Amino acid sequence: MSSVELLSEKNLLEDPLAQFSAWLSDARRWAEMDYPEAAVLSTVSPEGLPEGRVVLVKSADERGFVFYTNMLSPKGLALKARPEAALTFYWPKLMRQVRVAGPVSAVTEAEADAYWATRPREARLGAVASEQSAPLESRAAMEARVAELGARFPAGDVPRPRHWTGCRVEPRSVEFWQDGMHRLHDRFRFTATPPPPPQGRPPGRGGLPWGEIQGAGPSRGSGRERVREGGRRGPAQGQGRDAGAARPSRPHQEHQRGAPRGRAGQ
Repeated sequence: MSSVELLSEKNLLEDPLAQFSAWLSDARRWAEMDYPEAAVLSTVSPEGLPEGRVVLVKSADERGFVFYTNMLSPKGLALKARPEAALTFYWPKLMRQVRVAGPVSAVTEAEADAYWATRPREARLGAVASEQSAPLESRAAMEARVAELGARFPAGDVPRPRHWTGCRVEPRSVEFWQDGMHRLHDRFRFTATPPPPPQGRPPGRGGLPWGEIQGAGPSRGSGRERVREGGRRGPAQGQGRDAGAARPSRPHQEHQRGAPRGRAGQ
């Protein structure tokens, strides 16, 4: 951890996606994890119950955070019923956490096909054979199904099932958390107000246009809101912008007491 820069106003990047990229690079170098891009994906089931599971985020850019899955799985059905989700990255060795939340939309067919082509043949066979989370007679039955598909597609070209695709979380909130001394943790949150949805489309659903999220700058009085426990919020900023454009975020800092050191405070 001594080689990793601490989180503060002066070194927080203005663009949360750039900040995430920097932290992910640190995690790949210092976190001693096999999959630093792993994140807990939180959704709400069609029955209204919260659900969580770990996914591998395959890309993160100005359009959002992308993972791939079987859309007939419980998470796929949950996202169809309510296309909103949160991702939580946690790197214990670095005492860092990132939370992302926003609407979810499907990647294009071309994007899904391009990623599918990069997967090892065995992984593609497994994805076709698996009815994810459905009851299974035995592991032997699954292995027999994989072998059957392998014989059906001996040339190595395994077609992508239409229900296997990518999901993109378009962040409306990105929060950076880092453990602090004596349980005084630092948290900066970037938020963005999306442009008004097209007529007839309810807000908070997948397919909304991407709203750019930017920090308001590291200096005080520039739109950054800083919060201490028991303290006061700074003045609201960001007035006078076009109503139809995505508004810049107003990141704020929270110094949190009482969360166990080494664990992500909630």
